[in-house]
Amino acid sequence: NAIGNSLEVKEAILSLNGLGPKDFMEVVYALGVEMVLSSGKAGTPEEAKELLMRTIEEKTALDKFAEFVEAQGGDKRFVYQPELLPLASIQLQVMNTEEGYVSHILAEEIGLASLVLGGGRMTKESEIDLSVGILLHKKRGDMVRSQDALATIYANDMEKAKEAYGRIVRAYEISREPVEEVSMVKGVIR
Repeated sequence: NAIGNSLEVKEAILSLNGLGPKDFMEVVYALGVEMVLSSGKAGTPEEAKELLMRTIEEKTALDKFAEFVEAQGGDKRFVYQPELLPLASIQLQVMNTEEGYVSHILAEEIGLASLVLGGGRMTKESEIDLSVGILLHKKRGDMVRSQDALATIYANDMEKAKEAYGRIVRAYEISREPVEEVSMVKGVIR
């Protein structure tokens, strides 16, 4: 759900605490199961997933991430206190204007909105603002009402925030009919 450096790191830390977005965790567990199976540490996909879930519950995955951060010269306090990560000074809710169901989100528009905010490079000389980004609140299949927040923009410049707002509004397609949720994992080939 997170787009932007600090927001993505916070989402990863939430995921390591067992609080990640459902669709993201589906992919994490599917990939993790295959890695555990190939290592020989479990005999079945169910056993492998149980091992993975235990590393989340017991915080061993979070602790390992903190070790990685520290080994690379980072401050592991950020892993245990993600509120220390930089956050942009402006937070702007992107409001929905019609009732229905999210049928499609144009990922390229969301990416360009993040770029406008400074979350990416326009040129190789461009500086990245680690504190800006977008947090999506509504995804494909979600029911939305008028004035529901589709996303939150994190910005340090109101003009850039307004441009990003327009891109995000254009990125969302709303249908009157319910839209089937799709699984992030289509299948596993072994």
